[in-house]
Amino acid sequence: MNRRFITATHIWPMGGTLPEDPVLVFEGSRIIDIIDVEKVDVSQLEHYDGTLIPGLVNAHCHLELSYMEGKIDSGTGLTTFLTEVVTQDPVPEEIVKEAIIRADKEMQEAGIVAVGDISNRAITASVKASSPINYYTFVEMFDFLNPDRANGFYNQYELVYEAFEHAACGPVVRVPHSPYTVSNQLMSRLAQTIQPGMTGSIHMLENEQEGYLLSGAESDYPGFFELLGFGMDHYQAPHCTSMEQFMESGYQPDHMLFVHNTVADRADLGAMRRYNERKNAYLVTCPNANLYIESRLPKYDLWLESKLPICIGTDSYASNGQLSIWHEICTIQNKHPELSWKQLVEWGTVNGAIALGMQRELGSLESGKSPGLVLLEHTPDELINESILPRKII
Repeated sequence: MNRRFITATHIWPMGGTLPEDPVLVFEGSRIIDIIDVEKVDVSQLEHYDGTLIPGLVNAHCHLELSYMEGKIDSGTGLTTFLTEVVTQDPVPEEIVKEAIIRADKEMQEAGIVAVGDISNRAITASVKASSPINYYTFVEMFDFLNPDRANGFYNQYELVYEAFEHAACGPVVRVPHSPYTVSNQLMSRLAQTIQPGMTGSIHMLENEQEGYLLSGAESDYPGFFELLGFGMDHYQAPHCTSMEQFMESGYQPDHMLFVHNTVADRADLGAMRRYNERKNAYLVTCPNANLYIESRLPKYDLWLESKLPICIGTDSYASNGQLSIWHEICTIQNKHPELSWKQLVEWGTVNGAIALGMQRELGSLESGKSPGLVLLEHTPDELINESILPRKII
């Protein structure tokens, strides 16, 4: 196998150490060594103007919704957005599959090497099985807070889980959707499926209405559930916060992705830190989706204060115009220029790889790994900026 000797103006390895003038030695997709440039025949050297980084990791995506690009207006708020998602007219399966194929290819070309993907049905399985992207599939369950229907919904989604297992398209686990759509009975069933070392996921603290519902105050969600045919006359609010309910649920995997956290305050993040004392908690942000749905971003200053690792996702084409982690990074940096590009690349590479349990192969440019290689192309005198498009090298 031919070896490639690759270097650039800058290399951000996101792990390990580099020699003074580093060259990455690749055989195929694997880094077999990192050596000083003095040890390389200049005729063999590939030098790029710009900054080399590992392949990017999309920690939260809904690949199966790729057919929904432009179908929902922006700025509607979460409950209206969710209503639009679940009441869309049926779309022929071939159109859905074509959109999934395009979205997978788009992510490949954008330098994404791993995806944590939410799945409510198995329509993405064949694409995942043939894609070079490393997928971690979260089969997401909900029962709209109807405990008497918890077992029925669980059995329905168990068929989806089994389809992904049969397709052999990467790790697959069962997860709850959110505190406002999953009853205690369904959470108990899901808690029984936890395996050592697995990563779980939950949509958390997406808007204020979630807290209103759980506290017993007036909320938009009962109307939303009734629109779907799930009455709420039986519901008794637990009078607690979303994180308090989660911490008491029994569903506590070794690694846990808390996704969105748009309205998370210090108390909520403190609860996540307590989880992190025993297990491993990760904050996942999807900034462009936040702006698309609710026209606001989470309080990143509080996230940083919490010291919890942060990962980046794209959400779906229902709430985004692209599936590029680099565009998400640019959105954050544009709103928060105090955050360095290198720090944000850490969120979009190694943090996501660790959260998905893929750090042995992905996330950092270290010998023995096959992490992908992405170039942020710029001249030696030019600073990294949002006009740069990532270029996939390997």
